[in-house]
Amino acid sequence: MALSLDGTSLVGSIAPLGAMLPRVLAWLDRDWVGTARVFATTAADLLGLGERKGRIAPGCDADLVLADAEGRVRRVWVGGREIPVEI
Repeated sequence: MALSLDGTSLVGSIAPLGAMLPRVLAWLDRDWVGTARVFATTAADLLGLGERKGRIAPGCDADLVLADAEGRVRRVWVGGREIPVEI
C-alpha cells in the first residue's frame, strides 16, 4: 500500500479485499493479527483515521469483516450494519 501524491488516500492494487486477504495471510505465515493490522489498523493510521477506523473499540465506526479459516470474506458490517456479500 502507498499514499496518493496528495496524501489523502491509499493507492495500489484494484484487487478487492476478498482476493487479497488470503494472499497476505499466506505471506504473513497465517498471522491473523498481523494481517488485520495490514488491512485495518495500519491503513487507518496512514490515512489519519485511526481514532475511528481500523480498530474494534468504543467510539470506532464498527466496520468489520468476518473471514473463514482460508481468508475468504464471509460477512461484512459497515457502521455496525451488515451488508450483503457475494460469496
